[in-house]
Amino acid sequence: MTHYDFENIRVQIKVGTELTLKRELTNDYDSFAVEVYYKEHKLGYLAAYENIAIANMLEQGVGFSAFVSKVSSNPDHVFDALAVEIYTNIVINTPAMIQTDLLAKRADDANDHYRKGFEI
Repeated sequence: MTHYDFENIRVQIKVGTELTLKRELTNDYDSFAVEVYYKEHKLGYLAAYENIAIANMLEQGVGFSAFVSKVSSNPDHVFDALAVEIYTNIVINTPAMIQTDLLAKRADDANDHYRKGFEI
């Protein structure tokens, strides 16, 4: 966050502040880069070891809600960190999932719509 706008807006960021996630397809350093914004202010990126699933879902048009869940600030303003909670609605094809045989068999033996894929 030290390279972006956090220093200018730190007093506006509190637990519960809504954030926006944006996929950055042209990032030379991380092919799964996900930017984090507060309004029009770029705060930084999701950690590289945590961004792959979110990046793939953003590319598929999955919508997310993101909020600040923790703000950590050094009194000398040397290091700041945010914890971000990310939520999405899980979309499932309900009739197809109800008619599955997952309840009667081991998951590995069942006709699993998630592993096969299905159209939403």
